[in-house]
Amino acid sequence: MNLLQKEVIGDWEISTVKDRISNSNERDTDEAALNIPLPEMYFGFNKLRVEHITGWALEFMAMDALDMVDKDTPTVKVGWADHWHRNRGHSEHIKEVVKPFDWTYSTAYTGSLRSVDGDQTINLPTISAALQGEAIDYELLKPHREPILFYGEVILFEDELADNGESTVSVKFRCMPSGFFILLRQFIRVDDVLIRIRDTRIHHIFETQHMIRETVTKEGVYNKVIPSISMSQDKTNTNILRDPPALDAALTLMSSNVDIISWENKSDAIL
Repeated sequence: MNLLQKEVIGDWEISTVKDRISNSNERDTDEAALNIPLPEMYFGFNKLRVEHITGWALEFMAMDALDMVDKDTPTVKVGWADHWHRNRGHSEHIKEVVKPFDWTYSTAYTGSLRSVDGDQTINLPTISAALQGEAIDYELLKPHREPILFYGEVILFEDELADNGESTVSVKFRCMPSGFFILLRQFIRVDDVLIRIRDTRIHHIFETQHMIRETVTKEGVYNKVIPSISMSQDKTNTNILRDPPALDAALTLMSSNVDIISWENKSDAIL
């Protein structure tokens, strides 16, 4: 299965690939490159790609996201971490005792910028949105403001953390007549320990030559968050555990950043 969907609007080509879970040979290759065991459900070929007519693209892929996982220090230390490492220590290319790393797969990934020709990494200029008085216009993004021309969602990876929670990274997008909006979300739940949501939102208005990117991280102590949500919403605990929007309001803001990605001088951006 390789479901490719592609749409062209203005100066942009927006495409998604939704493929099967990577097989054992493909996993071995990527594990050797990353030097960490891969998540249980690893969609190595899935991607969202937003390509500009000037020859560069913004992509979202599982391997790029995992490459930004801390490979040296586990950030969540619980008894189940040892159990997880024992279960994953058999990986073909991880010959030693599994090295300490962030077993929740927490990643600071916000997407990959690449040139269309040669697939080189590129570096588009970024500036602080606050200094420019810019921010994502959420009023413009409300559903009633304009029709959605097309939309989609791609799962990059999922892991149940040895049946002790979950770590999921997915990317959604929608395209309207005025522009497009992307939401890259990582949801981490370690039962009886913590809940973390890291969202990267990207908004582009077609008549401009930049995107606004907002990255927000929130987290909370599991045993404080779940009771507060259960009391305020008519949902079972099972539903709540897998519902990031419902949990979001009960979490504490840990970090927030808004910047502008500009391609006015794109010819100077390729490394």
